[in-house]
Amino acid sequence: MVRHHEKIPAGLPERLTISFPIWGLYDTGSHGCYRDFDAMMREHTERGFNCIRLDDGAGLMHDLDGHRRQPVLWGHAFGKYENCMRQFNSTGEGGYCDVHSRLIELFTAAKKHHIYIILSSWYYLHTCWFVKDRELNDRLHSIPPHQRFMAFARFLHYILCELEDRGLDSQIAFAEIFNEADGLRFVNGYGDENHLSDAEIAVFRKEHEEAIQWLRERHPAILFGFDSWTYYTDKRQIPGNMQVYNFHNYFLFSVYTNAIENDMSLLRPHNRISIAEIKAASDCAYPPTDDWYQRVWFYQNLDENKIPAACAKATDYLHTHMEEIRDRLRSSVEYLEETLTHSLPPVPAVCGEGVSYCGGYTLVWEETSADYWQLIQEMMAAYRKLGLWGTVVRTCCGPEDPVWTRCPEQLLAANRAFLGK
Repeated sequence: MVRHHEKIPAGLPERLTISFPIWGLYDTGSHGCYRDFDAMMREHTERGFNCIRLDDGAGLMHDLDGHRRQPVLWGHAFGKYENCMRQFNSTGEGGYCDVHSRLIELFTAAKKHHIYIILSSWYYLHTCWFVKDRELNDRLHSIPPHQRFMAFARFLHYILCELEDRGLDSQIAFAEIFNEADGLRFVNGYGDENHLSDAEIAVFRKEHEEAIQWLRERHPAILFGFDSWTYYTDKRQIPGNMQVYNFHNYFLFSVYTNAIENDMSLLRPHNRISIAEIKAASDCAYPPTDDWYQRVWFYQNLDENKIPAACAKATDYLHTHMEEIRDRLRSSVEYLEETLTHSLPPVPAVCGEGVSYCGGYTLVWEETSADYWQLIQEMMAAYRKLGLWGTVVRTCCGPEDPVWTRCPEQLLAANRAFLGK
């Protein structure tokens, strides 16, 4: 057990059962999935969730001096072509969003229903794709890389002040300056893609630590975490003054890379949408990376007549490779136990994303696979035994996702397993 219970402030849950409606703050008033926060919170409690992790709007509601920004123009990352993708096309048809008002509404409903919030920012990773205010995007991207940790600490500070002023900070589980901080492309990228030296990485780590310390001094009652894109985190980047360690564990991704997204026979033979057409429709000042264009291209061109075959293929792949994937989960837990015990500061740990990312709304094989839900139960038992403070059931898990309405009982059972009920 590596839980470090004594580090969790009184008043926060003993364990966090975390959902992931990443764009929950953003609603443009036209049939978005998160329009009614009160209903959203009720649905969370019905499914056994007591915590939500989402984009916090840092940089979109205040400027660097703390002045309130006007409502932000929000739109689609891939234009009309994102309608096939999970976690996209969930905030309405596009338009202005009053992010500040939405934040207060979210936390007010969360307090009413005893739900806690993990605040994080995907701005430089994904959020900027949806922001259609070119001047605002230019301003945030003009912040020099070595000033971005402190700049976004200031943006987060203003958010926390808004919540504290209204007595809503009681619902903060913890806060992060950036999601997947060790994968940021303005630092070293994913998997050391920028090949920075140890000395260069040490500078960014120091800047991250200084930003966390600045926040801790101003908000001593709030925990500030470090978020990693993987459980085998680049330890050179971990800030020594973090108060929560948040890792991601996508141990089931091989189903998609090995059985689905490499199989061109599942696509329409004619009239395919091209990547060039998708790029032209995306209208992003700071465009998505090529892997995301490729993913949207694949699911846009999936032959609707072959969707049952694709689901069957994925189901069969998991069944055939169950032990291999189970071993991957076990290995990750063993690695985590060693890391949490011997290599990291003694802080609570959570799994903030994981299992898989299923790109297509129409591929609902996970929702119907007995093997899949058995694996989820095993994951929950392993994470509970490991002593994690919290975990997601899976990344694609919020009111906009098919799992929400198709599998409420399975979600409840998974959360109850982690809680030990």
